[in-house]
Amino acid sequence: MKARAWASMLGAALLGGCFSFSVQTPGEPLPPQELRMRTDTRQFAAQMSESVQRTADAIAAQSTDPAVRAAALRWKLGTSVAIRRAAYRTIPRHALVDTWAFSEQMEVFFREGNGRELFGERQSEAVKETARLAQEARALAARHLDATQLARNGDLVRAQAANEPLADLDFVRAPVALSAVLAGAQPPASAGSATDVAADAIERFDLYGHSIPDEARWRTELLIGETGLKGSDVARLLTRTDETLRRIYELAETEPGKAAAMLEEARADLQRGWAVVDQRWVETLSVLQVERAALARTLESAQTALDATIQRERTAFYAALSQERTGLAADAERYTLRIVEEARSVAREAAVWFFGLIALVLGTTFAIGFVLGRATQRRGPDRGG
Repeated sequence: MKARAWASMLGAALLGGCFSFSVQTPGEPLPPQELRMRTDTRQFAAQMSESVQRTADAIAAQSTDPAVRAAALRWKLGTSVAIRRAAYRTIPRHALVDTWAFSEQMEVFFREGNGRELFGERQSEAVKETARLAQEARALAARHLDATQLARNGDLVRAQAANEPLADLDFVRAPVALSAVLAGAQPPASAGSATDVAADAIERFDLYGHSIPDEARWRTELLIGETGLKGSDVARLLTRTDETLRRIYELAETEPGKAAAMLEEARADLQRGWAVVDQRWVETLSVLQVERAALARTLESAQTALDATIQRERTAFYAALSQERTGLAADAERYTLRIVEEARSVAREAAVWFFGLIALVLGTTFAIGFVLGRATQRRGPDRGG
């Protein structure tokens, strides 16, 4: 009986003092608006790169000028690298404004800057395409910035395009100043929660997996074009060698002396031809090695930055977990004391009710006996009389 009573009291105390807890990952999660801004900016960057590739390929396909075809390759390569750097900046608003600024700079470059004559009679296609992209970049900014922010950042973008024009198709540029984009406010201390950082890292590596192979292929095509090594050159050399050998074979049957002289001449000519091919191939391989080393450094730098970010977030996670655990222990102790105190209170109340009930039962029994005794005494004299 006592065991059930104590179990009931303890259950009542627990139900009255139940609590919950949660462990939060470190860093403030990015607001939904910032996440949408980052996602839309990166999607626009991918669409921009694909659009430039289509336009550049169309220009190259309709031109026989090697300079125009090389410029089309450089345009694709420069856009892929520059838009990736702009759209994947850490702070979403900075990435949005810098992407907008790059699109404006590229439009000015082809319309009136150093790139205004790169594609000859096909120049209008590049001007039209870059103007459309600049307009879409501004529309993207208008969807995510209020009127005041749009006007202020629009001034930054126009100033960037006017004062820092792109020099060539490498599109080497300085980003829009972060302090100007944030209007003097302090940048966020974190790039988001650990989940946000992990999602950002996955997106970056996915981008590298798609863009870097294309960029390496375009660089190779440029290098082969610059060194002058072409498949047609090798084919002509082999055809000429085959023709010379055929003539030597025919002369060998009638005039062996002339055949021997022609054979020596053919051997010298073949050596000269293959020497040129070897030289150009060595030059191409040398440049490819340089490009491969540069690409390796780029990937290593990205990996180092990502590792540093993950380590920082992991440290913050463990610190937050330790703090949460300390708080949880304090809460558990506080609720334990509360449960004990409530159990004591319930026990005291039960004791009062228990003794009150005993007193009531005994008092009622005594009162009934007293009343019955008095009644019996009064009834006794009446009978005697």
